Amino acid sequence: MITTEEGTWTALPMSNAIRMNPQNTGFRKFMNDLRCGFALMLDRRIPNRDKLVTLALAVGITACALAFEIPVEAMIILFFAKSGFIGVMVFDGVEAVAGPAILSCLFLPFLGATTVISKTATRE
Repeated sequence: MITTEEGTWTALPMSNAIRMNPQNTGFRKFMNDLRCGFALMLDRRIPNRDKLVTLALAVGITACALAFEIPVEAMIILFFAKSGFIGVMVFDGVEAVAGPAILSCLFLPFLGATTVISKTATRE
């Protein structure tokens, strides 16, 4: 049960992913937000528009991060030749795929969860 100013309502089915604990700070809060975001990504009650907005935001942030890393990567390739080139390409590939996925899961509880919460609160 969650109590707000509007009234009391039961938690969403994904309440196992969300731990309503004010003591959650730091890494534990980060992991709870990530779990909540992943659960919301799979939830059909979240509109696809919200999911795409968070994914586009995450892709933009990842692209900026990749662009700022180019000078550092050039130095690594220059100093380590073949192994540096292979390492940089592998790291960039993982970052280009996993970065937007992780970031969009982190953004979704803040940008998309309000629709699910409002629908659940009005039903009860």
